[in-house]
Amino acid sequence: MSFSYKSCREIWKRFGGRELASCASCGVAYKDGYNLDCSHLDHSKGDEYDNPERGILECLRCHLKRHVSLYFKACCLEKKKKIKQERFACLTISYRIILGEGKWTNDFEISKDRVAGLKRAITNVIKTTVELEKDRCMFEGFRKPEIKKGMEGVTELLIYLD
Repeated sequence: MSFSYKSCREIWKRFGGRELASCASCGVAYKDGYNLDCSHLDHSKGDEYDNPERGILECLRCHLKRHVSLYFKACCLEKKKKIKQERFACLTISYRIILGEGKWTNDFEISKDRVAGLKRAITNVIKTTVELEKDRCMFEGFRKPEIKKGMEGVTELLIYLD
């Protein structure tokens, strides 16, 4: 679920509008041609879900990383509904990247080579994010069987992308 139009406008305004807005995670700027998404800092549902104070702007790559982390943890904990939601979010963001939404200039043709290159890049982002998340989960006290379930879930995600 995403923010309402009104909340998105408030988030963009808080981040400086089109002239000053940049990804809160990596810093790429909208004015340099990068699309930015309104992303939830906290994905727990509730009365405050549409509160713009709970949102930031992120580029598609950082937004994907955030959802891959959430997907990995959901797989570790075997939260089936959350797994479905996060898998959908990861795949949607990945396909948006492949279709050229990462940069709003979109002055290229979608070729097999370009798609293959983007899929490799997305796979690398997912693998790197999962390695970091795996270490974080181990530090938080997750057991090896739980981590194994998370890794199996990521393998399934990568198969979906292929």
